[in-house]
Amino acid sequence: EDFPGITAEPTAVRRYAAPGKARTAQVLGYLSPVTDDEIQQAQDGPSPYLRSDQVGRSGLERTYDKELRGKAGVTRYEVDNLGRVMGEAENDPAVAG
Repeated sequence: EDFPGITAEPTAVRRYAAPGKARTAQVLGYLSPVTDDEIQQAQDGPSPYLRSDQVGRSGLERTYDKELRGKAGVTRYEVDNLGRVMGEAENDPAVAG
């Protein structure tokens, strides 16, 4: 650690080009983290939420949340009794929103 006590976390930032950037933000809307209630409600649906997901709360983000979301992918691997990867068992690719 070159800088003890300092951490960095990646975060999504949206920037709007001028002119009209304030109006653009109002139309597009905003995202916020998914709640525990939303995770539970979507658990058995076709596209369950992950704890790291962001959900459209207003504007076009809310209106088209399902279309914009896409689908998370999953890759499962076979491992031996020592935890070494032997090969890929299943691959369900992600689908872009």
